[in-house]
Amino acid sequence: MALIAVLAAACSSSSVAGPDGGPALDGGGAVDAGNPLVTGCDLLAQVGCQDGQKCTVVGQGSEATVACVDLAGSKGDGEVCDPEAGQGDDCAAGFHCDDTASPAVCVPFCSDEPSDTCGAEALCALSFEIDSTEVRLCADRCDPVAQDCSRDGLGCYPGRSGPSCAVVGGGLDVASEGESCEYANECDQGLACLKVGTFIDWTCFRICDPFVIEDGCSDLQLCNQVDDESWGICITL
Repeated sequence: MALIAVLAAACSSSSVAGPDGGPALDGGGAVDAGNPLVTGCDLLAQVGCQDGQKCTVVGQGSEATVACVDLAGSKGDGEVCDPEAGQGDDCAAGFHCDDTASPAVCVPFCSDEPSDTCGAEALCALSFEIDSTEVRLCADRCDPVAQDCSRDGLGCYPGRSGPSCAVVGGGLDVASEGESCEYANECDQGLACLKVGTFIDWTCFRICDPFVIEDGCSDLQLCNQVDDESWGICITL
């Protein structure tokens, strides 16, 4: 399970926070208990493993770890994959089979340092942490208003690096508009987890288009633009 953290931003004169978008990650495929794992390898540099192996995330939930597994395939970025092929998946070294949305596809591990790993159509987003180690995956850029993520089960969530696609709910109960939240993708599709003005709790607000008449808000709401972004949130009058 992976959940997306939140950050500080601004909405007109109010104090607002927004999410760090990224794909949710359950931790990879099954592990063969009869084949002891070598842990402590490097996901980005792909060092610390033997020839014919790759460094990846294996296990599920709290038992997930970074370890060396035998290569079970050579599929690359965006190719449909099998998350339980061999001990890990059938993606090439440096890729993870993201099965949190349909279909499961190979996505690259990445770093928050500037690089060309993710290309122009994606950004490097924090997916989750394992033993204080950040695991980041490339996530597709998207439009929070259009909600144009290409795979089922994903929502477009604004983040400090820009909006990106992440699995709706992140493994928790999905929060509706007006409900409290702790993580960006804990909110339902089309909502953003923010802290606005006098609101005590982080709250799911509906994302809207502040530049059109039909902005997506109800009659008793105003679409308030967030910073200089192309999107806003619906605030009750």
